Amino acid sequence: MSVKQKVFCEVECLTEQSKIFSGLELHRLWFKTGDKREISKNLQTFISFNKDSFKLLEVEPQIIGSDLNVSLVFKTSKYVGAIPLRSPITGKPIGDFVVIPRYLSANRYENYIQLLELLGNDLSPEHFDTLPLASGKNFQPPIYFEALKFVNLVERLVKNSWRKFSNSEKNSNFPNGKVNWNRYLSKEYKVENKLIFPVSKNVLTENHEEFRQIKYVYNYCVSELCSSKAPRNIKLKTQKKLFFIDEKLSKVGLQEVKKFIVKNSDNELIKEIKTLGNKILEFNNYDGGAWRIDFSIVFERFIQSIFQEVAKELGAKFHNNFKIYGKSKSYKAVWDLSYVEPDGILEKKENYVYVDAKYKSHLFNTQSLSDYLKEEHRRDIHQIMAYSGFSSKSNKQGILCYPSSKLELRKIIYESSLSKSSNVIHIIGLPLEVDSLKLGKNMIVNNLNLFN
Repeated sequence: MSVKQKVFCEVECLTEQSKIFSGLELHRLWFKTGDKREISKNLQTFISFNKDSFKLLEVEPQIIGSDLNVSLVFKTSKYVGAIPLRSPITGKPIGDFVVIPRYLSANRYENYIQLLELLGNDLSPEHFDTLPLASGKNFQPPIYFEALKFVNLVERLVKNSWRKFSNSEKNSNFPNGKVNWNRYLSKEYKVENKLIFPVSKNVLTENHEEFRQIKYVYNYCVSELCSSKAPRNIKLKTQKKLFFIDEKLSKVGLQEVKKFIVKNSDNELIKEIKTLGNKILEFNNYDGGAWRIDFSIVFERFIQSIFQEVAKELGAKFHNNFKIYGKSKSYKAVWDLSYVEPDGILEKKENYVYVDAKYKSHLFNTQSLSDYLKEEHRRDIHQIMAYSGFSSKSNKQGILCYPSSKLELRKIIYESSLSKSSNVIHIIGLPLEVDSLKLGKNMIVNNLNLFN
């Protein structure tokens, strides 16, 4: 069976409704041994059998139609990843459900890798060993970002000398050190060896065990970055850097390592290198199971980075994830929130504008009449208006940010005829790409009068 055949389907994240998968077609490709007259029942069993896997990626399958006209559609969420699916007939694995990032490019992860490198935020996939994929490692998350980060850390390391005492045994004409007498006695019967003593000495050197182990992982990272799977821009970007590091490591040997031991005595850089090295080693030894990455975290950091630049431009302060704590002297319910936490607050001269990032599909589905979208948007509006309530101004402003295929900006004004106050909600759409960092900042600064 080819890799392509092992993939049940590929759907973009944040898809409100996927393409329609005909029940007859699914029966022909995946449920061949089932009764053609019971396609609807087989689809229900299929959803039931794979309930836990779908829950892992927050994928919602839905059956539409009936009898021979029955079909299956999927709604995807903020997660990108892959899960195995089981047959409703035999219960055995049949193929993988793959959720991919929401854009088209030569390399599906290239934009995100560039963005993560720029933001300096690690995005670690969650692995689930108990759910092996039918496609093995073929649809595993890319290791390029971790490899690139490891190379950057090694570059910092080689710019400064990292030497340690290494115990080495050398022949000496005098017993001036710790002599390996067993080895000496095995050879001293020869006259020419009488005055040759195998002496152990501690030598301060860069060619020590831990540096050799780091070089071993570094070489693996280089092979990943230079492979045909790696995006071309990463290869071009790292060429000079790799040449510099290779020259610095030319006198350091190579020693295989299964796992680094992080010591309390290690400095912060070495701890960071070892921790990341263990993650890379774990990935390399991973056989291929279900995994997921939460891209809402990336989007939140992305929005915060843009507004950090907006704050600089406007002479304001920007507070990331500022916690607003709740207090109560009365009985506290177990479900009470101890605090609320907007993604960011712009502050200037006692004026406050609250910012919330929502990694949702709204701006990809502006013509959809979905009740789900309406309800989610209602919640978003209520939430940002609640945050804006902490501003002392009668005319308040809040900003909701959504991922989008292009830069978008519009506003909704809510006015109260009772209190004569208003609340302006700015809806901002931003493509999750490196170029949007500058373009988005300029759009916000030039078009929003946030503190006037």
